[in-house]
Amino acid sequence: MMLGVDYLLIINMVLAIVIAAAAFLVHRERDDPLLLYVGIAFLIFGISNLLQIMGFSYSEILIIFQLCGFILIIYGIYLKHKRIQ
Repeated sequence: MMLGVDYLLIINMVLAIVIAAAAFLVHRERDDPLLLYVGIAFLIFGISNLLQIMGFSYSEILIIFQLCGFILIIYGIYLKHKRIQ
């Protein structure tokens, strides 16, 4: 680690934003709500990583961000399952 930069957080943030962008693009073509929720969740994960990179250290708020992201993914999967039945 050089200059106090956490490269793992940077890699996680970049990948989360790439996944969010891909999910949003495919959602526009297929109109699948699961992709929208996954995209929003990964955008939240990316924002959480950005906050950590910027030195935001309130772990309770970061946990809430992560929890919201996972809840969105679970809700999207639930809606997809409900739609298939």
